[in-house]
Amino acid sequence: MSPRNPGLETHPSNRGRHTETLAERVGRLVVSPMDVPTQIRVGDKPVSENFNPASGPGNVMPTAGLFTTSLGRHGPLWHLHMPKATDAKPWWRVVPQSGVRVARIDRPSDLDVLCSDSPDPYTHLWGEIAEAVDAVWLTERGYEQLRTIEDAGRKSWTSQNYTEEQQQRYANFEWWASGCVLWLNWCFETVELYRHERDESLYISPFTHTIRSKRIFSR
Repeated sequence: MSPRNPGLETHPSNRGRHTETLAERVGRLVVSPMDVPTQIRVGDKPVSENFNPASGPGNVMPTAGLFTTSLGRHGPLWHLHMPKATDAKPWWRVVPQSGVRVARIDRPSDLDVLCSDSPDPYTHLWGEIAEAVDAVWLTERGYEQLRTIEDAGRKSWTSQNYTEEQQQRYANFEWWASGCVLWLNWCFETVELYRHERDESLYISPFTHTIRSKRIFSR
């Protein structure tokens, strides 16, 4: 990691690419599920019978698997970006089993490792990745660094020596939400109801974006 710019370093990239398997490379990204913030699925309850595990290649937003959002201090992170969409739906907490393998994407170079076998920046081998890990977690820090690279534009890309493939990869993964997890395999201990559909006694403060109670105004 470069001390001059610790967050936006280019990965030593693909060193050992021809001697390591995908599982070995992605294994360097694995963290314990205990490190992952509480995960919330907004909408219908996830059930194993309706879950399609990741298989084969796909784009950055695969139709298989399951996306969840991290529970932050102000509620699910999706709620801050799409309050109307999340307000009218129940929130489900998914609790992963112990031993689940979660690949943490905490900086752009981690994407280079995860996608090192991808044939192009638009196609990712989710089926093979699912054999190496059960889930991929894009941290808030990782997401913000992707945003920083994209917002800085081509001048930054050149100064950081990003390849055209890296540039497009980082831009594509910006479609993911901050703090989200893509579960490639069904690996949950339980799925618990965290909040029913909109509670009329609660509202999101437009000033602090925190969940407040309307009852304080009725006393």
